Amino acid sequence: MTTIAFRDGIMASDSMIECNGWLSPCIEVEKIRKVTNGALIGLAGNPTFFDPFCDWFLGIKNERPVLNDTMILVALPDGQLEEYTQHGKIVLSLSKPFFAIGSGTPAALGAMCAGATAERAVSIAALLDPYTGGRIQVKHLK
Repeated sequence: MTTIAFRDGIMASDSMIECNGWLSPCIEVEKIRKVTNGALIGLAGNPTFFDPFCDWFLGIKNERPVLNDTMILVALPDGQLEEYTQHGKIVLSLSKPFFAIGSGTPAALGAMCAGATAERAVSIAALLDPYTGGRIQVKHLK
């Protein structure tokens, strides 16, 4: 799947993709976008949902795509986090100042509990999670 981590207004992700059951570390995909309203959107799962979700989120399309086996983390410009799955939306109320989604979540959260930045947390997740790898992508809320 992937690892998306958020801390201190920064969202980070890996860039590796799986194609037909094979990991493709030589192909990079965009997993984080900063959209026109200033929000950061991170996708863990099927990248074909990225454009339809962003269009729905920005009000360009009326129907929210069904996110089969896909999780999306949205960091709003005010720092509020929302998580979207095939089951709906969760507005996150965090007990810690960071969050992660995707297959590398346990490693990323552990790293951030120990003080790692979002970028470093994804790097650490890549050491432990076979579905996290490639170049680390970073986007800032501000």
